[in-house]
Amino acid sequence: MEKKLLLINITDYKYPPVSFAYVMSELKKSGICYDFVDLPKDNIPLLYKVLANGDYFAMATGSLIGGYADLEIVFDIVKKQIPEIPTILGGRIAAVCPAHLLEKLKVDYLVIGDACPTLVELLRFIAARQKKIALRPVEGTAFRRRGSFYYAKERKQPSLERFFPYWDDVELSRYDYPYQYPVVTCIGCVGKCTFCAPGVGQIRLRPVKNVIDEIKAARRGLGIKRFEIISEIFYPSARSIIEFCCCLSGLSMNLRWRCNLRTDIPLKVFPYMAEAGCREIIFGVESYDDNVLHGMKKLVSKETIQAAIKEANAHGIRVTAGLMAGNVNDTPETLEKTADFVVDNNIMVDRPSFFSPLLIYPGTELYAEALRKGLIEDEYKYIKDISRSLYSYLNPTQKRYFLPEGFINVTGMSDNQLEYAIEYNEWIMYQNAFTNWKLKDFDGSTGCCCYCNKNFAVENSLRTRKNAIICPECLAYNLVPMDQTASFRDRLHELVDMFEGNGRFAFIGTRENAYWLTSFVGDNEKIRNNWSFFYHTFLNPGSRYLCGHEVRNIQELCRHEFDHLILCDIMCPKYYVDLLASCGGFSSSIHWLFPYECYEHTYDYVPTYACNEELRHVAADLADECEKTFDGRDELVVIQNNDGNDFGEFFSEALLRLGLHIMTVFDATGFCPDYDAKSQRYIRFISYCREKLAGIVILDHNPIRQYQIATMFHSEITKGGLKVVSLNEFLFEKYALQEYKGTGIVQG
Repeated sequence: MEKKLLLINITDYKYPPVSFAYVMSELKKSGICYDFVDLPKDNIPLLYKVLANGDYFAMATGSLIGGYADLEIVFDIVKKQIPEIPTILGGRIAAVCPAHLLEKLKVDYLVIGDACPTLVELLRFIAARQKKIALRPVEGTAFRRRGSFYYAKERKQPSLERFFPYWDDVELSRYDYPYQYPVVTCIGCVGKCTFCAPGVGQIRLRPVKNVIDEIKAARRGLGIKRFEIISEIFYPSARSIIEFCCCLSGLSMNLRWRCNLRTDIPLKVFPYMAEAGCREIIFGVESYDDNVLHGMKKLVSKETIQAAIKEANAHGIRVTAGLMAGNVNDTPETLEKTADFVVDNNIMVDRPSFFSPLLIYPGTELYAEALRKGLIEDEYKYIKDISRSLYSYLNPTQKRYFLPEGFINVTGMSDNQLEYAIEYNEWIMYQNAFTNWKLKDFDGSTGCCCYCNKNFAVENSLRTRKNAIICPECLAYNLVPMDQTASFRDRLHELVDMFEGNGRFAFIGTRENAYWLTSFVGDNEKIRNNWSFFYHTFLNPGSRYLCGHEVRNIQELCRHEFDHLILCDIMCPKYYVDLLASCGGFSSSIHWLFPYECYEHTYDYVPTYACNEELRHVAADLADECEKTFDGRDELVVIQNNDGNDFGEFFSEALLRLGLHIMTVFDATGFCPDYDAKSQRYIRFISYCREKLAGIVILDHNPIRQYQIATMFHSEITKGGLKVVSLNEFLFEKYALQEYKGTGIVQG
């Protein structure tokens, strides 16, 4: 049997691996056999299995700088299992710190720049060396030679006209963006921002005809209805944008799409974009202060930003803004200006947090300056820290919300002042979002889009993220808040009535629930004056503020005198009651945020996460329950979400300690609706479960996805006698507040 290339994509199933699709297309053309493996987070056993069962002459992967910590783990495992196998790394990370990667990682070759056609030539070079045939080093590669770093001659980057992805070996339905097909129109950017690399000030365009041909092929072969242009900028010139839009409009395919764009693009492009089906533009706004924009060399002004947003909105194109905090010249006032701008223009952002704290990446102007000033003492530690703050899937660490690991403060503010300014202004922006971006008339299965006012069924929405769903028509985020159901509204009104009475209140819960609750309270000054302290269960001690208040630890909370404690963690209420008791008790009454009736319907509430210590405890209890339920059979399917919590990892560890084996892990975000497109895959999955497995464990917390998963799988699977364990049902039975009802400990 001919040996193959092992091509590994380390993934969290959020974005389809478009760069790998281009590489596989080139490998196919060149006749090189390969195995493509999506390596999900928390599934390192899959890598061991692949290495044990395959016969490979080389292994290759690619990444951004955020994947550094994961790459370290993967290369270490590959070299331990097959010491002689040549390992290859490409992607942007290879271009920004090549010498460092070759020194610290167990990687043999780097591909600098485009992998096509460099990777093919490198693989032939490796095959020749294995046969003792001497060849000249491949242009555009780097490797170690006699213990030193060696960089072969720089390769002139090829035309993007040859780019055409090959998707047959990628299971797109498992990705969070299965219905927003990724399209590349160019590489690089015309901007010269100090925080951005590589390709700053340089751009290579993919011909419009080539892109249009790909979209037509994807429509014909994959049945896409929407796509997303994932390049840093759509196209840099009005001419190219108008040409693309006219060609797309001429196809009459009625596609919906979104793109990234600079705000200094000529305003005449927007009517063409709207006519061609563009429904959303992500502008890299960063800041709404001219001094900050000048400091980052953004080369735009507030007036430019405002004009672009106004014109896009005038043509029915929704605007999303990327915002940064912690830049040179940032002050509390500049962050407040930016927050006011977002609120005044009713802008949403496409990320969990509004502000992204500035991280200084290798290869940028800021990084070179930080090295000169001695702000980075240990590059290895720094790069590893920022990778963990970004996208580390296989080696998760507890993250701070506002000032991430590796953060370098280049403002004139202290870390404490900066963190307060970020959190306070995020809270202000969230209150606007909770007011204006809520799914309207939601009845559990259908709702009305907050932006385009079109009714749609939840099962037809694009995807879910945390407590938001995306309108299939205009691509707008629709928040699904806790006050959408009658039981929650009644409960919240009860709490507000209680808040307006005498007394002071403390809060135990997550950042998101604090934002929900304070937004529901609104501008009631009497409540805000009495509601002074919070204990936040989802921030580590480095994050000090929540809703404009200082975060207190549990001991400090007990030392302060409060009349009422609001408990907002649905996972483990007993844990907090016991914790308060262990710290000397809490003399005031404890109130539960969620109405108990909501436990009866898993899709009626917005759940949260407990701290890691208690998660481990719950995971161990659930593993014990699985051992009893599945009668000692050891093959399970686990469906979990990828919201960044560690419960799946803790649960896996607990199963392994009991000798139970996870046969496979599915990301619940892969079970987005659009059943017709994936019905055959679901049928195969259900059949496989019936024949091979002991049972299925559903760990997902998202209320909408939990409902979808249960609806989709439960009846069919149980027909075949396959047992199902749901984390939510387990929690309701074991950890619900029922045992405290009527005891006087918990009121309401």
